[in-house]
Amino acid sequence: MAAGSPSRPPQGSLDAPDIGPLLEGLEINIDKLETSLEPILDRDLSETLNKLPVLDKAKLYIFLTYAVESILFSYLSLNGTNAKEHAVFAEITRVKQYFEKARKAAELEAKPKLTIDKDAARRFVTAGVRLTPANSTSVDAVKRKLDFDAKQVESEARRERKRYKRKREEKRQAEQN
Repeated sequence: MAAGSPSRPPQGSLDAPDIGPLLEGLEINIDKLETSLEPILDRDLSETLNKLPVLDKAKLYIFLTYAVESILFSYLSLNGTNAKEHAVFAEITRVKQYFEKARKAAELEAKPKLTIDKDAARRFVTAGVRLTPANSTSVDAVKRKLDFDAKQVESEARRERKRYKRKREEKRQAEQN
């Protein structure tokens, strides 16, 4: 360096004047995190979990596990331990796999369910049963059975659609809160 030019600390080092804004930013982020977690932290975990659907319970467990493992990883790193060689790193990798599984499960849940075309089913069955005077009553019985089964399937599909809409609405409300 030239004489008279101020010496600079190496890039990436934290000296006293540079750390102030970083600490302020950290404090702001911690405040935001506390505000975001307040609904969960104000109640018992079991109480919170009882109100959630199964997939959301799994996601919450995954997030909590990841948070704990990440804090432990950071603690080890700050204390000079090679955290990537520690068992906690393998655990974090395992939890990341569960993130992916939960994402795939959410995608499957969001896909619409298949419905049965009762008219097409009736045509297949009717075509498979020959209409003769001897078995015409059995064909009528098959048609009645198909109609009954189709009504049950339609009823179940309506219930599924209502459940799906209710879950979607609950999710929207939760995101707004």
